[in-house]
Amino acid sequence: MGAAWLQIAAMLCASGCAPEEDAVEALAVDLEGIYRVERMTENAAGCLEEGGSVLEAAAEPFLLVQGVDVLGRVLVKAVTCEGVEACRAKAGALARLEPVLSEQDFSFNHATERGDLYGESITTGVAQDGVCRGGGIKSSAMRRLDASRVQIDSALVPVEDVPVNGQGGCSAGVVSARASGQPCGVLRVLVGRFEAPVLGP
Repeated sequence: MGAAWLQIAAMLCASGCAPEEDAVEALAVDLEGIYRVERMTENAAGCLEEGGSVLEAAAEPFLLVQGVDVLGRVLVKAVTCEGVEACRAKAGALARLEPVLSEQDFSFNHATERGDLYGESITTGVAQDGVCRGGGIKSSAMRRLDASRVQIDSALVPVEDVPVNGQGGCSAGVVSARASGQPCGVLRVLVGRFEAPVLGP
C-alpha cells in the first residue's frame, strides 16, 4: 500500500509536480507541527510491501515537520526527535540552517497537484579505502491522512561501493548514475499524530 502510493506520488511529480514556492510553502504552513509517531515500519528486503514495526526500538518516537527557507526557497523538513522539547530545539537549529542529527531525516521540495509533498535526496556515502560506501538515492512522499495525522513513505535505492573521485571524495553524480534503474532496497513508513505546535506556549 505504502510503496504503491509512493510510486504514484513519483509519477505525479514526473508529470505535473509543482516546485513553485507558493505551493510548497502553503503545505509547510498546513503541516507544520510536532507529531507523536504512532506507526513506524521498515522493510529492509525491498519495497513491494510494508515491513514490520520498528517503533519500539526507535530512540526518537516524535516527528518535527517544519518549513525551512534556504536561499529564498522554502522546503519542508521532517526529522525525528526524542520528545517535544527536543523537536523544538531542532526546529531552532533548522531555522538557523544548522545541521541536525536524527534517526530519520526527510526533505520535500515539490508539491503534487493533489496536495502531497515529494522529494529526492542523494547520499554520497563515506570515502574509505579508495571507495565510497553507503551511498544511495532516497525518494520520500508525505501526505495528510486526516485533520491530525500525516504519513511519510520513504524508499531507498542503495548503490554498491563506487570509486572516490579525483579529489578523494564522493560524487553525487556517480551515485545517481549507479542508482538509475536499480531496484528499491528499503521501504520505511511513518505515521504521526499531531502532538504540539512548534512554538511553545
